[in-house]
Amino acid sequence: MKKRFLPIFIAGFLSCLTLASCHSVNLYEYTENESYANHYLVSFYVDDTLYTTAQVKEGETISVTISDPSKENYSFDGWVLEDGTAFDVSTAVITSNLDVYASFSLINTGGTNPWDELVVTDTKEENKDYSLVIGWYGKTSTSGIDENIMKHWYYNVLIYLRHIGFTEDEISNISVRQYGDSETNIGPLGELVNAHGDVDILLGTGKNLTTKGNIQTVDRIENVTINGVDSRVIALLKETEIGRSLFDFLKQEPGSKMFDMSFILSDSDLGNI
Repeated sequence: MKKRFLPIFIAGFLSCLTLASCHSVNLYEYTENESYANHYLVSFYVDDTLYTTAQVKEGETISVTISDPSKENYSFDGWVLEDGTAFDVSTAVITSNLDVYASFSLINTGGTNPWDELVVTDTKEENKDYSLVIGWYGKTSTSGIDENIMKHWYYNVLIYLRHIGFTEDEISNISVRQYGDSETNIGPLGELVNAHGDVDILLGTGKNLTTKGNIQTVDRIENVTINGVDSRVIALLKETEIGRSLFDFLKQEPGSKMFDMSFILSDSDLGNI
């Protein structure tokens, strides 16, 4: 998140054209003999744009009203610090200058989802060097993954990749592929994956992928539950910078929650990355 340290008298004139409302600077009213140095500035940001500010006396709480911001197709969840920690406007005791950020959740509008148009059944192009290749086991009864679940998971992946600086050109060069179908066992799955030879991360297999599937792994996340199916494996097949970064993110929250169809990564989830 970008920080903009602006003089108070300029901050009050900043435009908030993308927001439903914009607020001026909330200045503290000083009493006689009160020192300006004993006050701090709390700056509230929405999508890296300054929304409003409040001056607060050291050791006290914010006395002015901070109206909830709005954002089209999103609901406001509250304010958070840069590391994702919740910030309670009414009770937080201020002891330093602070930047806080609006946290939002996506609202499903009109029965459509932002991930519906994503392609997760890509076909490999020969002699093409992909920026990232993700494969998933298409035997849903075994893996827990179907096309809709995979699209939702991939949508979360794109949020993460953009957050860490993946460019749109790199994103357009990702390949997400289904390996096998409802009849494919682990042996034939391994043959398909090994024949392509360029898969970075493979999702939804069982622990026997190295024995019966003959798929060599660099690292594995075991005992993953996907759509109610337990003991699934997420396997790192190649050691690349972006593959390792994503794989390590999947080991811990919030990355481990991305198969949950109600979960969308937010700024607060990614604040400390």
